[in-house]
Amino acid sequence: IQRKNRKLQFQALLTEKENDRLKLSLEVKTKDIATKLLYSQMLSNKNSEIKTVLTQFAYTLTAGKKEKLLELIKDIEIQNSESLWKEFEIRFNQVHVGFYEKLNQLGVNLTPNEIKLCSLLRLNLTSKEIAIITYRSISTVETNRSTLRKKLNLASDENLISFLLAL
Repeated sequence: IQRKNRKLQFQALLTEKENDRLKLSLEVKTKDIATKLLYSQMLSNKNSEIKTVLTQFAYTLTAGKKEKLLELIKDIEIQNSESLWKEFEIRFNQVHVGFYEKLNQLGVNLTPNEIKLCSLLRLNLTSKEIAIITYRSISTVETNRSTLRKKLNLASDENLISFLLAL
């Protein structure tokens, strides 16, 4: 009986160690996603500066060249923001497997922006960080969070981030 107890204790210890390792791995991957997202945002900001300069330059060109350059700038901007979000979603899904499906199973009709907000909140980002990433003011992010809480029917004492982390 003592042998069985020791064996069970040893197995429990191994399981606990493995759980700790998996939790740490998840934390590291989550922080990696958030860091890459913020870095991508910094690059996007730099691209916006370049876009501004090119747009100013475009107005010195002839009408045909100006129009062509402005179209090119717009295409680059759209492609850049779409590819950044797609890359984020891929990385996010690798770490938080099934999160979007669980969110959809709640039976709440969330907009694409609300789903993005849920993803960013799941990474435990602050409203300020989310505002930077989404090009919105902090008050707009706070309003969006409040709207999301209402849609998810959360009680006033329920934490939105805790709710999303539990999914």
